[in-house]
Amino acid sequence: MFRYIVTQIDIADNLSEITISSVEEPTLLLVTCYPFRYSGNAPQKYVVMARQIKEA
Repeated sequence: MFRYIVTQIDIADNLSEITISSVEEPTLLLVTCYPFRYSGNAPQKYVVMARQIKEA
């Protein structure tokens, strides 16, 4: 099991706006449809970036 802390939240108008940059630390990227209540092909994407927390 790993723990993560959210470092960034964005809303993108389409997938081509989402860029994934190179990182040194373990990172989690979550992309899902937005708005959340939308049914079908949602017009936007909700993007969450998180970095792994080092356990003590």
